[in-house]
Order: sequence, then structure tokens, then C-alpha cells
Amino acid sequence: MPRRSRRADPETIRRRLINLLTNFEAELQSRDLRRKVLALVPAFHALRDLGSSLITVGGADAGRKRILFYFQKYPKVVIRGDELMVVAGISDWPRRLRELRVEFGWAILNGKTIKEMAREGEFSINGIDAMSLGPDHYILLG
Repeated sequence: MPRRSRRADPETIRRRLINLLTNFEAELQSRDLRRKVLALVPAFHALRDLGSSLITVGGADAGRKRILFYFQKYPKVVIRGDELMVVAGISDWPRRLRELRVEFGWAILNGKTIKEMAREGEFSINGIDAMSLGPDHYILLG
């Protein structure tokens, strides 16, 4: 089972991440690729922990809830998948996004759908160029 992100004080996590990256300098001198990769794993986990710790409201203790909170904070704003990955703090954020759309009925559209709607004259939000959006762009309509 994949490791879940651990939420904590963002400043504490930031300091831990800086320490891990600073100490990685010594690993770069190694010829052993696996040693380098294994030394980066804690930094990867710390970065995910930091992202999931940015949303501190009560009840946002799961990736899906953090994604929904982020969308609700920025409705009708183009959100990139990378942003969702950061706030979710999990690698399976696309599945959580699908759950919000399919199982919970949230009107979250991706760039491909928005382009199709724009071609049919069914999408118009001021300031958003629908034709420039890609499949990794999302908007909460509500």
C-alpha cells in the first residue's frame, strides 16, 4: 500500500525538506544510482507532506477533501493537475478527482471537455481561453 502523506506544521516540514536536500549534496558524489534514488525518497515524502499540510481547515484530512476544498476556494479558475497533486499529497489524485466528478456529482470539467463545449458554444467564462486548455487543466463550474 502506498504511503499516505503525513500532515504537520508546514514550517517544520519545510525545514526537514531543506535539510534533506542540503545533505543530498554528499549523495551526488556517489557513483551508486540506487543510493542516490533511495536518498531522495524521504525528500519526496516530505514534499508531499508539505503540500498536504497547506490546507489546514478541519475535515480536510484526506486527499479528496483537500482537492474539493481547493476547487471550492478557486471556482471558475483554471487549476492544473500539478496543483491538485500538491494539495492532495497523494499519487492517486486523478482517481479522487474522478470520484468527485462521477460519484459525488461535482461539476469539474477538464480542458478537453471545455474545448468541446466551447466549439459548440456552450462554454463561456470571462478571461478563460477554452481553446488553450489541455487535458490536465480543470475548472469547477459551481
